[in-house]
Amino acid sequence: MNEERIQAYLALIQALLSCPSGEEGQVLQDHQALIDEGFLLVCQQVAQQLQGKGRDDEAGFLLNLAQQLAEYLQSTTQ
Repeated sequence: MNEERIQAYLALIQALLSCPSGEEGQVLQDHQALIDEGFLLVCQQVAQQLQGKGRDDEAGFLLNLAQQLAEYLQSTTQ
């Protein structure tokens, strides 16, 4: 994973955390090219950082999202 890709993942995570509720699906659709195993790993890392800062709601959102996306990716590769 290169630095440019990581920055793109982080920008997507920030967009997801700051978008109005209910628009997450559109944000993900607009950035489908970034939805991969690397994105899931970065989501988990950012969630851990957020938990360490007491931002449990955002961390929980990211962990739940990562789980859903992992299931989606697994279903599309079978």
